[in-house]
Amino acid sequence: MNQLRRFAPLLLAAATLILFTACQANGPETAAQAESVESTAESSIEPTALQPTNTAAPTDTPAPTDTPQVLDTATPLPTEEPSPTPTETPEPAPEPGIVRSYVMNPERSEVRFRIDEVLFGNPKTVVGRTNQVAGEIQLDLQEPQMAEVGPITINARELATDDSFRNRALRRQILDSAQDEYQFIIFTPLEVNGLSDGPAVVGEEQSFELSGELQIRDIVQPVTFQMVVTAVSETELSGTGETTVLRSDYGLQIPSVPGVANVSDEVQLEIEFVAQVDDPA
Repeated sequence: MNQLRRFAPLLLAAATLILFTACQANGPETAAQAESVESTAESSIEPTALQPTNTAAPTDTPAPTDTPQVLDTATPLPTEEPSPTPTETPEPAPEPGIVRSYVMNPERSEVRFRIDEVLFGNPKTVVGRTNQVAGEIQLDLQEPQMAEVGPITINARELATDDSFRNRALRRQILDSAQDEYQFIIFTPLEVNGLSDGPAVVGEEQSFELSGELQIRDIVQPVTFQMVVTAVSETELSGTGETTVLRSDYGLQIPSVPGVANVSDEVQLEIEFVAQVDDPA
């Protein structure tokens, strides 16, 4: 027992030495593990608010350059359809009009002649007149330039002036209208000139020339009347016309009458008429 007590300090020192050597051999690994654990712990508790938020690329990174695109020629590109070119809309053609037959109304028409003479030394204009006139006009108000005027017939036997002796001279010696073959003076229109191309406007005057042949007795001469005609309505026309002829062209001789002298060769012919549609319906 005493010997055991004597060697006890030696045994204790040896155990201590063995334990110290073992700790030295495992020390670096243990220290590294302890350092790793400590680092992980510190990073796990680092606050997220302090993490950098700017994720932009560094300024020294070169900017991308434009690279030309290669078109795929196999697939056609969509093309824009051209917008339609605006074109003027043609005006509709006017509807064809109606050709109407306008017949002169003798109750509202008159034919006149005027001739100058000297009666007992005083100049005088003699006027002879009659309402015995007949005529017909074919007219489409949409195309007045296509108007057709039929023969205008005047009953010369009914021409009268302000003197009964002169009237008898007209019928028996000057115009010979007492004879049946010379009873009528006839004007046959052949051509209308000067009418406007547009439609006739109701209430608007139309001025034009009406050329044809005038027959007095058995003599025919070319004559042109200056006309002014108005479409009063679609069914009524009114107008006037005048021309000058030479009585010598028709062989009209003035008988020798006491007190009558210097009868002019020029004779002015006038017509004033109203023509109405024969059948308005």
